[in-house]
Amino acid sequence: MDLSLFFNALPEEMSVSTDSYSDLYYAADIFCNSFPKIQSNSVSFIGLPDSSDPDDPWRLSDRFRHHFYSLKRTARTVIFQDLGNLRMGANDEETRTRIAEVCSAVVEMGSVPVLLGGSREFILAQFAAHKHTDDDLNIANIDSTLDLDHEDGVLHKVVTMTSHLPTHFCQIGYQSYLVDPMGIAVMERLNFESCRLGQIHEDFRVTEPLIRDADLLFFNLSAIRHSAFAHAPGARPFGLNGEQACQMCWYAGTSPRLKSLGFFNILPSVVNSDVDMLTLSIMVWHFLEGFGYRQNENPRGGAAFEKYHVAFTGTEDLHFYHSRMTDRWWVEVPKADGKEGYLLPCQYQEYLQAQNGYIPDRWVRTFGRLN
Repeated sequence: MDLSLFFNALPEEMSVSTDSYSDLYYAADIFCNSFPKIQSNSVSFIGLPDSSDPDDPWRLSDRFRHHFYSLKRTARTVIFQDLGNLRMGANDEETRTRIAEVCSAVVEMGSVPVLLGGSREFILAQFAAHKHTDDDLNIANIDSTLDLDHEDGVLHKVVTMTSHLPTHFCQIGYQSYLVDPMGIAVMERLNFESCRLGQIHEDFRVTEPLIRDADLLFFNLSAIRHSAFAHAPGARPFGLNGEQACQMCWYAGTSPRLKSLGFFNILPSVVNSDVDMLTLSIMVWHFLEGFGYRQNENPRGGAAFEKYHVAFTGTEDLHFYHSRMTDRWWVEVPKADGKEGYLLPCQYQEYLQAQNGYIPDRWVRTFGRLN
């Protein structure tokens, strides 16, 4: 597939006011004259069209680049290519098909596509790029609301687009007064996970193992409070703050499992807000920064890992793994078919909980899904 046929090249100058080689602009392979060579273990940025802005469908992506490329390079070198702006199809459905095809090809080349688009419907396209995989498919959705219980909801469509449900779905940052209790009940019946906004405010680190366990991450900008990001649909007096949003993006970058990341639900008027565009740019910068620290870890082998056994009466022991290098934790969840157990990312607090005689809720839910 010649991916260059799907994209519009960008202006040579990119409207970036920079004369410093330390700026991120000089670290990226940008589609201006020739289409970038997509390398493995890299990040590929894709600007999506906004059909609600017929005069300039890529205004959002281009304005984002103006702020993003003027930021400084990350601490570690990251291979990063900007594929340009995706060309629109004859209609929204054809555009989503193009997004899915391009994302699928980029993932096959070993690169992680980062999508930036206005419409929340693009979530369906990002998911479609992965729905034919035979591997486990875990999804994380950062959003203040949940439409899993509505047939016309985006997330409902995601989990019903294939003959089988995603292996796992996790809702991060939801606000109880914006979510129908029936939606949470559906999540519980399916042994899916959810994390309230209040839990994140208590300790944002609770999101790290949830994001580390995801293949796909959808970031709805409406999850951020209005004072930190004003140009997203709906008035949101409460929500994530900018620092929490950046930290979650950093977690996503460090996760070796993550295959694609999308930022959605952005109003076209955002291009007139330097503060909001800079906020989004810094979020993506933190993803790149985290990507520089990404490393595959095998907790079952190597001297860098410690294994802990926690005994329970009437049931099997729980086996925890700890990485001395990254300070990450996992707990093994056995499978009834006798195959090798699933290594569930977890927190140190869950190990302490098990030591006190309580089986962690996430272990119970995962055991229910697998068996």
